[in-house]
Formats: sequence, C-alpha cells, structure tokens
Amino acid sequence: MAFGLRKFNYKYVSTLALLGAGAFLLLNSQAWATALTNNASGIHVSKTNVGNNTTLQIAAQPQTGVNRRVQFAQGRSSTTIKGAVPLGKKDIYTFRARKGQTIITEITWEGDRVGADNNDEGLSGFTFVWPNGKVMEHPQNIYFEATSTGDYRVVVAQPYKLTNSRYTFKLTIE
Repeated sequence: MAFGLRKFNYKYVSTLALLGAGAFLLLNSQAWATALTNNASGIHVSKTNVGNNTTLQIAAQPQTGVNRRVQFAQGRSSTTIKGAVPLGKKDIYTFRARKGQTIITEITWEGDRVGADNNDEGLSGFTFVWPNGKVMEHPQNIYFEATSTGDYRVVVAQPYKLTNSRYTFKLTIE
C-alpha cells in the first residue's frame, strides 16, 4: 500500500495515515531522516523532488518472521542458522561485534529462482546494517569490517520468487 504527499514541508510536523486501518505516524524532519536511513521497521520511504513539490512514497510491509539476537556457543566464533522466509517477509538477526573484527555472513538459499536461469547469480538475499544505521542492500561481498563496537544486523529476505523459501545463514566473527 502506498501514499503520496505533495508540497510536504519538512519544517512542520505532519500526520500520515498508514495501512488503511487507521494507524497514524507522527514524524518531523529528523524522524524522516531516521526512517530513510535506518529501515529495519518494514516501512519503506522514498522521496522525490520535482521543482517546489516533494512527493513521499510510503510502502508498509507487515513484519513477520524471526527477529532474534545471535549468541555464539562458548568458545565459538561461528554459528549456522537454518530458517525459511516467504517472499515479501524478512528475518532479522542482530549480533554484537567489536571494532576491527571481521564479520563474515553467508546466506545460501535452498530454492531456485522461478522464471530465470538457475545459474543466475543475481541478488544476495540479505541486507547488512551497521550500528550507525548505514545500510548495504544485497552486498555481493560477504566480508565486512566492524567499524565500531556495537550491534550489527543481517536482514534476510528472498530477493525474488524462489521454489523453496528455506535458507542457511552462517555467521562468523574473527
């Protein structure tokens, strides 16, 4: 579901109706900046400026699935998690890393892409989120350097329709 607003003035607080169920969201300009950069809530916001008019596109996606903190077994620096996530939903894994550590994330999907060549590399099926809210969608590299000590997130979502929604998520911190 999407809504558009014209001539939105960021200096004033605006109320937006979401989801047709009467849910309201009260946001000011600072909150919009947060919504645009730290997007693990399932609400996708995009902004388009044409002349003096600003259009905001808001798409709300119901959040279901896994939302869990990853803990390693004592003495281990790696873990493997098996899960399944339907198309359009997401699973969120949060973990702590210290500055300078290497974070290795690998998602392997069991299903094949529907309607495409099975050898198609395509999108990775995950989003990497740093503690400061910086987001990297569908990274092709699975190695990340922890730029600060804090909570990192991996958001797993089918990048396109697959024959099977099951995946294996391997996380290693060195």
